[in-house]
Amino acid sequence: MKNHPLTHKNPGARERGLAIVEFAVSLPFLLLMLVALTELGRAFFTYAVLTKSVEVGARYVAAETLTSVGYADLTATKILAARNLVMYGNIGGQGQRLVEGLDGGHITVACTYGTSSGHCSTNNGVAPVTVTAEVEFTPVMGTALNRLAGQAVFPVKLRASSVMVAL
Repeated sequence: MKNHPLTHKNPGARERGLAIVEFAVSLPFLLLMLVALTELGRAFFTYAVLTKSVEVGARYVAAETLTSVGYADLTATKILAARNLVMYGNIGGQGQRLVEGLDGGHITVACTYGTSSGHCSTNNGVAPVTVTAEVEFTPVMGTALNRLAGQAVFPVKLRASSVMVAL
């Protein structure tokens, strides 16, 4: 009996060829998912560092600005120290920034109830202070993902805020 030209002597060879084709078709999707998960992880990490640094800055302001008469006194020096603490992790403003792209212009340190006579106003003897920071997160593959989406999705603004009470 003569073999047909399209049949193989080894039937497993045809299945292996099909598996290679399936892999080649699914590989771009799998790589896109891998890149997307990596970028999502970077975004969560950046937000976590931003949130923690804002909390530390607010805690510093709340602890260092309370005066003996019960007011929180926000001086320019203490605001600068809090901004440095949020950006660099130290009040001296030295070293590498904790979050890429974060600068002092995107960090606000303010009294929650406003100020009167240079002191934070109080509400029932409590003077809360608010520290807020905002940074734009751009994925490594941001421009390619924007083209794939057909619109400008990135950069995404990450914003963290913390309120602490001066005690």
